[in-house]
Amino acid sequence: MIRWKEWKKTTTKKKNLIRCGIEPGKAWEWGNTRKAIDGRHIARY
Repeated sequence: MIRWKEWKKTTTKKKNLIRCGIEPGKAWEWGNTRKAIDGRHIARY
């Protein structure tokens, strides 16, 4: 499970998404959005 609400800063979101196996381009895109992502998006990658 991803702790989206705990990752307040965009750099933290990006780093942690990359650690979860998301490609850097998508991690940047999702890290800079204000909308939360759900498991369905991550399951595709």
